[in-house]
Amino acid sequence: MNLNKTRLDVIIRGFLINLAMILFYLFVTYILVKFNIIKRYNEEEGECCIEVNLKTVEGVGQLIRSSFWHGKEKWESVTTTCRYTAVAGVWTHTNFQKYLLFEHIVYLFTSTIVVPLLASMIAIWRVFDGDVDLLSREMGRILINTSWKYVTIYLINATFIVPCNQLMQMSPLAMRYFTQMVFNTDEGIPFFDLGYWYAYHLALLTLVLSFGLFTPYLLPLAALYFVIRFYVDRHNIAYSLWQFPFDTSGDISKTAIKSMLLCVSIMQFMMSGVFSQNKNLPHLLIAILYIAPVTTWLVMYGSYTDTIIQSISSFYEINLKPLSQKMIQIIQVCYMHPCDIRDLIEFNYSKN
Repeated sequence: MNLNKTRLDVIIRGFLINLAMILFYLFVTYILVKFNIIKRYNEEEGECCIEVNLKTVEGVGQLIRSSFWHGKEKWESVTTTCRYTAVAGVWTHTNFQKYLLFEHIVYLFTSTIVVPLLASMIAIWRVFDGDVDLLSREMGRILINTSWKYVTIYLINATFIVPCNQLMQMSPLAMRYFTQMVFNTDEGIPFFDLGYWYAYHLALLTLVLSFGLFTPYLLPLAALYFVIRFYVDRHNIAYSLWQFPFDTSGDISKTAIKSMLLCVSIMQFMMSGVFSQNKNLPHLLIAILYIAPVTTWLVMYGSYTDTIIQSISSFYEINLKPLSQKMIQIIQVCYMHPCDIRDLIEFNYSKN
């Protein structure tokens, strides 16, 4: 890796990458709106009732197509971004994962939480067209009709399509074969990117907890997602489809804990917006509902995490050491058979 990159360079590059993706999203959405490819919802209730059957059939096909291509695009973007970040270089593998987590937290929270809360970029563009007074009504109508569908499609994609891509390993195998044939080099088994996947799971958890207030079936579907991902990741790590980057320095823990607290603050802010709609609620309680997420973000996100890491820093220095190849193999056996001690004993006996 290139070791001459400063922290400021990495942070600026992360913001620029995410800003470029957001601008690209706005640009494409604006073109689609102008060409009426994305159509506004009909304001007359009669037309919606007449075409309900046709929209239902069309919605199923759109759900399947959107889930497939969304899963494909997500996986390709992960592979490309991780490869670019590795080439650009940071100091060590631990710092690489830490800043990978930082970059993807910004992108995933923007694409999966901020954008759905805005409901649709159509309403934003109507403001630029001069219909400022229609913003509130347009946003409310589109939010009610589309956000639940977006979250459902995203969660179905994450539960079924993304794990299938993880099991097939088509993109990593294709990239590895391409480098072998063209550049005559073999980069070996790819690393399991803790930075990206922690951000992905965290963004999905925030999305489910927030929109689960309105669509309760998202909660059991999210539980199914985490169960499937556990078995898929365990299979890939145990059978050496991924190299597991054992992090023993604790540096990535700071970013992970801070990101989790950011998730909590977003969920608190959204819940405060829901409960504040109660007109009988005292003004003091409404103020507390909005102060809570801000306090979580400022106090806990800023200082509390450093206190946690400092209190256990001696544990990292004394007890944690780089794992040997034999220990990594033992851990892989434990992943394959977590409840069968006999296999582990036979594995140690065969090695001796």
